[in-house]
Amino acid sequence: MQDVRLAYARLLVSDRQYVEARAQFEKLLDDLPGNPDVSVAVGLLAMQLKDYDAAEKYLKQALAGQYRDEATVRMYLGQLFDERERYEEAADWYGSVGRGEQYVLRKSVVRPCWPSKASCPRRVSTSGRSR
Repeated sequence: MQDVRLAYARLLVSDRQYVEARAQFEKLLDDLPGNPDVSVAVGLLAMQLKDYDAAEKYLKQALAGQYRDEATVRMYLGQLFDERERYEEAADWYGSVGRGEQYVLRKSVVRPCWPSKASCPRRVSTSGRSR
């Protein structure tokens, strides 16, 4: 049943039905408590839906569950706090990314004007475009 639910949840994501997909992944998490892969999926869907408290909870849960790619989760947490305009915490999460693929991305995201938003002429998105 879990395989069917996972396939269905992925189908919903590909169809951009994020609310329904999140519900399916949450049911998977009920069946597989603490599963870091499912926690990341729920966290990212919560971020997409701007449910930042839930996103933080699930992404931190993934880290506690020894998710295999901690650097990526740390980048997501940095983005999450950046979206919440909690720049010092965002900088801490970005700063906690170790060497590797995400480290290069972190170097391009972290702004020298943190934590004062007023001193920043623009925000830099993870895609490299100003916003």
